[in-house]
Amino acid sequence: MRWKASHPVELSERRATFALRSNSSTGIPKSSRTLLGHRAHTEELQLQSKATDIWAEYQAKSIRENTLKSFAQVLNVLTPGNKEAAKKLSEDFTSKAEAYSKEKEALKEEATELERDWLLAVWKNDFDLDLVVHG
Repeated sequence: MRWKASHPVELSERRATFALRSNSSTGIPKSSRTLLGHRAHTEELQLQSKATDIWAEYQAKSIRENTLKSFAQVLNVLTPGNKEAAKKLSEDFTSKAEAYSKEKEALKEEATELERDWLLAVWKNDFDLDLVVHG
């Protein structure tokens, strides 16, 4: 489309007005879409980070549990000078290993729930952004 103007200043003013109108009508939905996208992504990252932290704690407790079980088995195999103290230590290792096993189950449930919430947030935010973009 060509603008015909009697003066070059009038032509540039018309172009500027047209540019302002077109940018303002597309800029607001675009900026709101960008803002919603950033907020949604932040929520997703927070949920994913929490789940990762809990899985790391689960792994640490699993390592401790296996180490204590191994120590208890070694004490049962070796013939120490003080068998009663070795037996007590072995029982202590075994009870701590069982406690870690119970704690791991609670952590597993919590991490799985957070992962489910994270996936739901990803799906929900993708759906919400599609509604903003496509109406």
